[in-house]
Amino acid sequence: MRAFQDKHRFVKFVFVSVAFLMLTGCAPFAMMPVEAPQSQAVGPAHAPVIEDGFAVSSLWGGQTWRVFLRGSDPDGDMSHLWVVVTQLGKHTETEIIPLRGRNQMEFAGFLTLDTPSWIRSWEFVRVEVRIRDRGGNLSDKVTLEARIGSPTREGLPSEWADAAQYHLGVLFFQFQDDNGNGMPFGRKGRF
Repeated sequence: MRAFQDKHRFVKFVFVSVAFLMLTGCAPFAMMPVEAPQSQAVGPAHAPVIEDGFAVSSLWGGQTWRVFLRGSDPDGDMSHLWVVVTQLGKHTETEIIPLRGRNQMEFAGFLTLDTPSWIRSWEFVRVEVRIRDRGGNLSDKVTLEARIGSPTREGLPSEWADAAQYHLGVLFFQFQDDNGNGMPFGRKGRF
């Protein structure tokens, strides 16, 4: 009986320890602040650079907004894109898009943001993107905005043809209606 109790305590200890490690390891992503972290920059020569960005300035509700970015890092240690998505006047969320493999040195690609089809009047959405590297250095911020609820007026410029071949990630954002309620994509009713 004593051996059974000791084994039970050991299993309970291991379970609680693993649960604690998992929760503390996931906490930064579960409670992500809206503001970008402060840079621990070694110097300007080590900071990643967002070389350029492009997105159409208008699109109909229900369409996918593509945000094109081009970035590089002299040290080749880019970690992730820090993205703040804002439905102007209503709601803000933060997303992290990891950069892996060849994307740690340089990248040209696009992020996608699905817009809800229930939008009947104009809504404005803003995306602010910064790159963070493993040394804590932050790039300058690039800001792009679109008006949802009107036709797209621009096409994709030819200089972004290479970036159109590489999807960097999806921005999961819960748009809100005029009452401040979150609405599921493409539906006018509740969940």
